[in-house]
Amino acid sequence: MRLQLPPLRLTGARALRRGRLQQRTVAIENGRIAGGPFPAVELDGYLILPGIIDLHGTSLDRGPSRPLASTSLLQRADRMAAASGVTTGWVSVGWCGAGGPDLALRILDCWARYRSAALTDLRMKVRYEMHSPTSAQSLADAVHSYRIDQVALGSRIARSIAPDDMIPKDLAGLAEAFDAAGICYGSLTEDDAAAREAMSRLGARLCEFPAQAEPALVARASGHPVLRRASEMVARTDGAFETFPCDAIASEGNHPALSHAAFSLVDRGMMSLSDAWSLISERPAEIMGFPDRGRIEQRMRADLAILCERTGRVEATIRGGVLI
Repeated sequence: MRLQLPPLRLTGARALRRGRLQQRTVAIENGRIAGGPFPAVELDGYLILPGIIDLHGTSLDRGPSRPLASTSLLQRADRMAAASGVTTGWVSVGWCGAGGPDLALRILDCWARYRSAALTDLRMKVRYEMHSPTSAQSLADAVHSYRIDQVALGSRIARSIAPDDMIPKDLAGLAEAFDAAGICYGSLTEDDAAAREAMSRLGARLCEFPAQAEPALVARASGHPVLRRASEMVARTDGAFETFPCDAIASEGNHPALSHAAFSLVDRGMMSLSDAWSLISERPAEIMGFPDRGRIEQRMRADLAILCERTGRVEATIRGGVLI
């Protein structure tokens, strides 16, 4: 059983508040950032940063053994995320993979049962690649039934929409259903500007893991956010960040790479820690429309990642005032 921390003050650490690291106390009460004179916990030598928000984590339907052990995979992904400073994160399932909607529904059932016991605020996104009236309607029904809040549309959908064609009726119906439910939906691994333009016309704003710089630049010109892989951001050393836009960073299952990516951007002199950390906290919260997390401010959720300042290692994660 997880217990909420009693009212306390985290002192001695440097906290990321109002866009810069400050030697500031962070108080917690009833799961929120507070301002009371509570008992102190000394954290000299540590950084207190907003909890990480991971928009695309582990894919539960990939790999030969995964459909047979969905609950254990959920538990493993949840624990790894918590150990890496993640307080809100999405796992994913494909709607039209080898197992089809039947497998996806079984995995969604496992997630629905497990979610209340999760360490993190564990959410689900659905990847949708093929399109037919039957599978599109079943996806719309599932999204409503399971209260899914994020969907990624695959590149084959974009290729099916020629520049001057009408959007297919089933896809238009899906987009309308997503819009009505307030679901964040975007495109996955686009490889050219035409694909991004097609998905933009459909209403899929989030440009997720673009294969080339071109669709990312088109998305940025349209005011649409670009999501990139954490592992890619760590590995990239050619200084091309400005020419390959990024508004948020996701793990794709490699959770430790999230904080590594932020510190890599800082170490290479590309941005401040405040700006780099916002790519895995504040910006994802803004993309999803979550006003209660992503920053350390009074009355917001006490979602915190506590890191050793010397090593950059995550030493503790607090979600809603609960040490996870």
